[in-house]
Order: sequence, then C-alpha cells, then structure tokens
Amino acid sequence: MDPARIRIYERWDGEEDLLAFRGAGPSDGQQAAIVDADVKRYDISSVGEP
Repeated sequence: MDPARIRIYERWDGEEDLLAFRGAGPSDGQQAAIVDADVKRYDISSVGEP
C-alpha cells in the first residue's frame, strides 16, 4: 500500500450524468496536482443482493 496514493471509485446513475460530470473535467489547479491517472470504465449489466 502506498499512503500517498488516493484511489477514487465512482458509480453513476446513468450515462447522461456521467457525461455531464466528465465533460467539465478537472480545474487547472486539480490538473496540476494530478501526478498520474489510470482511468477505466466498467459497464455492469446488473447489481443485486447476494
């Protein structure tokens, strides 16, 4: 584990909400603070209780 690493996981209600958020992108200050990024997108067909 790297104590300096921040992992962010996001879950969106729908494609429209995701695109509205992602379309803006990070501010210049946030972008300058990002050292590295590895972005993945997973499309999950369903989620339920075990």
